[in-house]
Amino acid sequence: MTQKKLIIPFLLVFMINATAQDALLTGNRIIGGGFAITQSDQNSEHPINYYYQDEETSISSFSFSPYYGRIYEDHTMVGIRLNIANSSIDRENGDDNSIWTSEYSTRSYGIGGFIRKYFPSTDRFGVFVQSGIDLRHSKSESLFTNVSFNDSFPDQWSSQDTWTITGSIDAEAGLYFFILSQLTIETNLARFALGYSDMEITSVLNENGERIKGEGDSVDVNFNIINHFTFDKIFTLNYYF
Repeated sequence: MTQKKLIIPFLLVFMINATAQDALLTGNRIIGGGFAITQSDQNSEHPINYYYQDEETSISSFSFSPYYGRIYEDHTMVGIRLNIANSSIDRENGDDNSIWTSEYSTRSYGIGGFIRKYFPSTDRFGVFVQSGIDLRHSKSESLFTNVSFNDSFPDQWSSQDTWTITGSIDAEAGLYFFILSQLTIETNLARFALGYSDMEITSVLNENGERIKGEGDSVDVNFNIINHFTFDKIFTLNYYF
């Protein structure tokens, strides 16, 4: 009787381990992604020349990046991904003569596709490589004001709006581990990204209210190798069904 009690749990564990990688077989699907929320408030007082200046800064951000994929061939997945993000920075500096304020905000959304290849190593552990392409649209707004307590100096303000369209390609490699038969935890080890951005800029100055329009572009290259683990890098969860 004792041997049977020991054999049954052993067989159950073996069956769970043996079927964990079955989630990567043809026809299965995946839902994953992540989100991040940041809020920071800072206050400081520091001397400048012969007087003190107060500074208050508020920073907030939110991002949501879900994705969906399907295993169209054993250990090979194709999918789509979305990205929605919003961030803002409000800063105020003041002294006995004037108050300066600056407000920055950025809203963006994007859509893309990716293909991923899995390389199982054990019953639950393996390596993946992935490449993708994305298109993102963003709008940034900034407002600067200077309120003077001296009647000899008029108040000033200016604003700038920037519309940006970015296309990018990327490639990355990482590790995955099945903590349950349908749930994996992942971490990226290396990532390369190449992006091109086209920008339209509109500036307004308070002297005459005239709108000044401009344009620009940029090429961005990023290469990251993860040499330490943090919560947002290692705890990426995916559900297979």
